Order: sequence, then C-alpha cells, then structure tokens
Amino acid sequence: MPNPGDSVVLEKTARRALVAWQNLGSDPSGIDWSTGAKKADKGAARAGRIPSADGPERQHRSSVWKDTISQTFGNGKSAERARAGLEVALADEANPDVRDLGGGVDSLTFTTESIGTDTATLTADATVWAAYASRQNNVWSYARPTNREVVVFQFARNGGKWALTDLTSSLADGTAP
Repeated sequence: MPNPGDSVVLEKTARRALVAWQNLGSDPSGIDWSTGAKKADKGAARAGRIPSADGPERQHRSSVWKDTISQTFGNGKSAERARAGLEVALADEANPDVRDLGGGVDSLTFTTESIGTDTATLTADATVWAAYASRQNNVWSYARPTNREVVVFQFARNGGKWALTDLTSSLADGTAP
C-alpha cells in the first residue's frame, strides 16, 4: 500500500531529475532545483562574456555532475544514459566555439500517477529548454530552443525509499524539433 506522502516525494524527485537531465554538462551553479529554472545569461552571450570551459573547468563540472547523477538517478537505465550524455556534453565543451549555457523546465504537469507498494510510474507534460552560445568569425550568437515533451518517470522502492529507475521523454504530439 502506498504511503500518503508518496506522491509528493515522487513528484519532487521527478522534477529534480528532469532539471538535472536538462543541464547535464553545463555549469551547475545557478540552478534552482525546486523550480527547474537556471538563468541563461543571454546578455553575457551577446556581449561575448561566455563562461570558460577549459580543462580544469570541465574536470570540475564532471566531478559535480557525476555526484549529482549518482544522487538523482541512482544506478538505473537513466543513470547510464545520463553518464553517457555527460561525457558527450563535456566533449562538446572542448570546442572553444560552442558553450552549453544550461537548460530548464518552464512547466511540468503530472498527468497520470500509478503508485503501488514497490513501484511507481509518473507521466508528465513538460516544457523544457536549453541555451547555447556559438561563435563564428569571433562573434557569439545565442539560441534557446524550447520543446513540449511527454516524460515518463519510473521508480522502485528500495529500502523504504523511492529511487528513480528510468526517465524517458518524447516530443509531445504536434511538436517538431
């Protein structure tokens, strides 16, 4: 039998996981884990004040994100995908002409919840974004694409605590990349 507070715990964990997913590899400072907001500094990008992503900075981000992945995604399928995504994001940051400025969750509405004794599945409609800066001819440009997605979060109860075992997403109907 599910506990009365399970829904709140699961939704909070799901939100944190989606925020982490949207930000993998970016500078983790400035993330509001409860709302999914991260300030993407468009003005800084336009002014050419792009955050450094040199070797030591990438190593720092790698360390911080590996800890976050372990805490947020545990050891499930989504953790494997998050670790692979982190490696790709950090490799991309080695390009001096591209910067990942972070991402966020503009909205997250849980549409269905199935909570059992030891497993749970939450489905949500989400509006997510990512911010990037790229440099051509020594001029930085900024992009912040937004997508509507359907996100499915799967959980298992382990030692009395809920753990995220999988997170999958797909574009919502009528949404083009």
